Amino acid sequence: MEPPKGELEYIHFFCGNTEIASDLKSREPQRAALYKATAGLLRAYANIADEMDAAGYNNSHVARIKKQVEHYLNARDTVRLASNESLDLKAYEADMRHLIDTYFKADEPAKSHHSTA
Repeated sequence: MEPPKGELEYIHFFCGNTEIASDLKSREPQRAALYKATAGLLRAYANIADEMDAAGYNNSHVARIKKQVEHYLNARDTVRLASNESLDLKAYEADMRHLIDTYFKADEPAKSHHSTA
């Protein structure tokens, strides 16, 4: 069987028909494995993300790996939403906070150039 690639393929592979309870139940082990593997990927990425240059990755590799991590996080979220499962994120909060703080910077709001006079 080919691994799933698109959103619908992920839902079908990990959930079956989401309107059929027995489909969701029978694919529960696959979803648990997906959630566990995604958490492991996130932890591994968080551990090396600051040192990818030192580890020998060039900019192209770094961008490709970051895109793959985002792909699997999105796939996990798609499957979780489709199966109507909530995920306890407490075990992953520190890693996610580190990634957000490190890689997603928000600029200060721009000051308005309009005068109030």
